[in-house]
Amino acid sequence: MLFLRRLPALLFALYPCISSAQTNAAASNNGAAEQKTISSLAPFAGRDGKVLSLMLNNKRTLKLRDGDTCEVPEKCLVHRLLGLSSDRQFFAVEVLGYESRTVIWIGRHSGARHEVYGEPDTSPNGKWIVTANPSEFGGTNGVFVWQVHADRLIEKLNFQPDSYALYSFVRWENNDSILLRKITHADKSVCPGAQFMEFNVTVRNDGTLWKFDENAGFKELRCQ
Repeated sequence: MLFLRRLPALLFALYPCISSAQTNAAASNNGAAEQKTISSLAPFAGRDGKVLSLMLNNKRTLKLRDGDTCEVPEKCLVHRLLGLSSDRQFFAVEVLGYESRTVIWIGRHSGARHEVYGEPDTSPNGKWIVTANPSEFGGTNGVFVWQVHADRLIEKLNFQPDSYALYSFVRWENNDSILLRKITHADKSVCPGAQFMEFNVTVRNDGTLWKFDENAGFKELRCQ
């Protein structure tokens, strides 16, 4: 687990169209949880109304300001502090818009911001993080891998499928292999009469690149 308090894995997997009322409700529901997080991180985090303040290691304060109202789409912006990464080098912040949701990591020393799209999972050696974000609406759908370098992230894989495919994280098999679960439209030659099929996919690091291997996963194919 990356966070001490992790959001449910499928909270935004099948993301509905978010109205201003829904965005406000989500922000309100997360407000109490955020306050507990802020209290646990004081004095390094604080909130004053619409402003979330994060104190960096160099004593500089980074301020994230929410939008004025979610009644107007272009002014809808809500920040919610989720916590720290497992190595405590990054603040994790959820960002909600009128019809969008993402997560950013902010380096506690550099202040560098990295969009990681969802809640990443860290490799056993702490060198890599992966986000498998199965979003149908409101988020960036795909699989993303970064190398962790101090309090910065170096993107190594950015895969956003062209056709319908949802990937969810299963586990790190080792430091260079990730097991995912993929849902896509059924191949009628494999799943006659089904609308979808689900099977395992492995993403491996060959020393240079992270690559997909979908062949072995067909042994555990499930037609839906």
